[in-house]
Amino acid sequence: MKTIQNILKVLLCFLSLALFAPAQDRQTPLDIRTALDTRSLAAPISLAPTGDWVAYCVTEGLKRVPPNGPRDQYYTPSGAIREVVGSNLWITNLRTGKTKNLTKDMGTNWGPVWSPDGAHLAFYSDRSGTAHLWVWDKDTGNIRQVSDAIVRPFFNFQVVRWTPDSRKILVKVLPEKMSLAQASGFVAGHFSAGQQTGLKAEQKSEHGATAVVYSFSPAKENLPTTMEVPEWSKWYFTDLALIDAHSGEIQRIARGQNVVGYWISPDGKFAAYTLYKARKTNTQRQLYDLLLLSILDGSSRTVAADLDMGDGIAVSWSPDSHSLAYLGSSNGISGSDCFVVSVSEGTPQNIAASAHPPFGYSYRAPLWDADGKYLYFISSGVSIIGQPASSDIWRVRVAEGTLSKVATVPGKSIIEVVSPLSGGRFWSPGPGNSITVRTRDEETKQAGFYRVDLTTGSATKLIENDSNIGFDSIFLTDVSADGKALVYAYEDASHPMEIWSSGPTLLDSHTLTNMNPQLAGTELGKSRLVSWHSLDGQPLQGVILLPSGYKKGVRYPLIVNVYGGAYASDEINKFGLAEEAGDNLQILATRGYAVFLPDSPQGKQTPMADLAKTILPGIEKLVEMGIADTNRIGVMGASYGGYSTLALIVQSTRFKAAVAGAPPTDLISNYGTMDATGTNQTIGWSEKGQGKMLGTPWENRDRYIENSPIFYLDRIQTPLLLVHGELDLVVSPRQSEEVFIGLRRLRKEVVYVRYAGEDHWPGGWSPPNVIDYWNRVVQWFDGHLSPDQKAQ
Repeated sequence: MKTIQNILKVLLCFLSLALFAPAQDRQTPLDIRTALDTRSLAAPISLAPTGDWVAYCVTEGLKRVPPNGPRDQYYTPSGAIREVVGSNLWITNLRTGKTKNLTKDMGTNWGPVWSPDGAHLAFYSDRSGTAHLWVWDKDTGNIRQVSDAIVRPFFNFQVVRWTPDSRKILVKVLPEKMSLAQASGFVAGHFSAGQQTGLKAEQKSEHGATAVVYSFSPAKENLPTTMEVPEWSKWYFTDLALIDAHSGEIQRIARGQNVVGYWISPDGKFAAYTLYKARKTNTQRQLYDLLLLSILDGSSRTVAADLDMGDGIAVSWSPDSHSLAYLGSSNGISGSDCFVVSVSEGTPQNIAASAHPPFGYSYRAPLWDADGKYLYFISSGVSIIGQPASSDIWRVRVAEGTLSKVATVPGKSIIEVVSPLSGGRFWSPGPGNSITVRTRDEETKQAGFYRVDLTTGSATKLIENDSNIGFDSIFLTDVSADGKALVYAYEDASHPMEIWSSGPTLLDSHTLTNMNPQLAGTELGKSRLVSWHSLDGQPLQGVILLPSGYKKGVRYPLIVNVYGGAYASDEINKFGLAEEAGDNLQILATRGYAVFLPDSPQGKQTPMADLAKTILPGIEKLVEMGIADTNRIGVMGASYGGYSTLALIVQSTRFKAAVAGAPPTDLISNYGTMDATGTNQTIGWSEKGQGKMLGTPWENRDRYIENSPIFYLDRIQTPLLLVHGELDLVVSPRQSEEVFIGLRRLRKEVVYVRYAGEDHWPGGWSPPNVIDYWNRVVQWFDGHLSPDQKAQ
């Protein structure tokens, strides 16, 4: 009898393993180092006007190096942008497929832009030890440093601008007579704008004292009370210079200003540029001035002030160089209206004053037609930044200011208009008056290209498939001067981003690059959409990344990756469901985990409750579908996703393990966080931004408490791993420390890992720390959710 019982136990054991075993016992996990070192594209990709070569920047995550301290947080000591450290410039021929690594691991190289004649490729590089402007000559194959001026772009979109004759280059450079060490000290030094804001931070060292005195006097404010100058704006501080591409002669046309965007007129006579001016007090909305400068005589003037323009780059020149168009605001919605200002008259006119939805988003400028008679817009933003997407194209006749909706792509959201990297125009190949747009189907999430006839309004599908259109796709698309060639970035959940090429019809679309051959033999997880309803009945979607080797009917441990307010289902076709290699969720999928990214829209004032109402029913849906093992569910998130993680585990006992990275946890103490300069970055976040409190703690004390996970730590039954970078300037490490101290006092299971020398986002950390972070995450979930494959 006992023998029969033992046999039955063995059979039951095998049956249990068959039903609940993770699939990775037959799969090879994606090595963490391999995942992190996946080659990826950094904007922009640049197609030669002649349509024969495409240039692009290739980054490798394991080449990142940690900053030496706050002064080196965004730039390396050589002056290179830290996020592209170790990157190379590659070129590929569209006709032959021949590929060259132009820079061959000599320093950091980024920002390629072809000259208008297609003979030269300009880019930034620190291959000489300091970041300068370099040029590759196509005919000779030589690479040469153009000037000794130290270049100073802050964003990837701050690329060089060639003059129309291909002789000179407009670029941001370090202010004259300022060294890199001085620039770092200037940025990391004590607050220098006290005369503008009434705030001062002074080092007092008399008689050996080490006091730093912070003071504030409202009477000393020079800016309007509606504006404030954040300390981080000093990263923009540069000269704007024209450099001769052949002689290296430099002409500094703007000195010592916070330059953001810059554009040369089609006739080469003028430069327009935006200056960062201030932030609207206690908000996250930024203000800019738009200036016009004559290259011929050096005269300049401000043509528009206090522009509420998102990222400050939504500006374009008319084809005849007589006017500038830009997005601004007349109704409190950033970038919602279109203005045109004449170079000669200089009085901005809102040419879209009649009723209309908001136009564009912060990266996209108004687009002119070839004659300069019309401007075109997409009627709203995209859902990945929290605005409803739209299927409409609008047009305004510039002379009369008459606005009309000219076309609709039925059932699709228009995400981007295909246009040259230089901006200002739309791509209109072939016969007829048409515009080509990139679309997304909000039900299936498939991405595509549609051609829209601007005369009839009819839309024709060119191509549509399971691919991703990223937030910065405007910088990852380019067209040839003759309109016959198009290059664009393509990726899906199981394939990293590559460059594709096509002709005008897109019927001949094909891949040009193969940057990651090392992944060819690894079976990766597949993504699919999931639908459910919130507790309030709202229809929602999410994306599930299935384990590699997934078998229907087998239940898997589930990890919920959360970020409150996000439409995460839009990430379904991103490689590893991640923005960067450092966040690649295939690390988990190839180890037998199903990974769930749910949509979690939030209203104002009740972010914690909204997270539970939207996400918990989605988890139940996956259990109901037979994918998730109800006893093995974890949750993770970083930044506001870290807040979302804590908000869920204080409201539910569903989770068996949690990982929270850099979480704001106490909305009251977070509100009052001060940096070393005496400034604060979180008031606007709390009152009118992502924090959603709609007021101060004195006005809404209970609301701040009710939405702070710190006040509910006694309810947590989930083992928690906290992760924070020591140099985090976005969310103070003290926020994690409050949680660790509280849970330790409550005698609950918690681990806190603080990484020295690292900032806010784990995905951008130095290789040893990213690897350590991922090993800890995998081991944490392995230890609490019990799959049988460990980290590699």
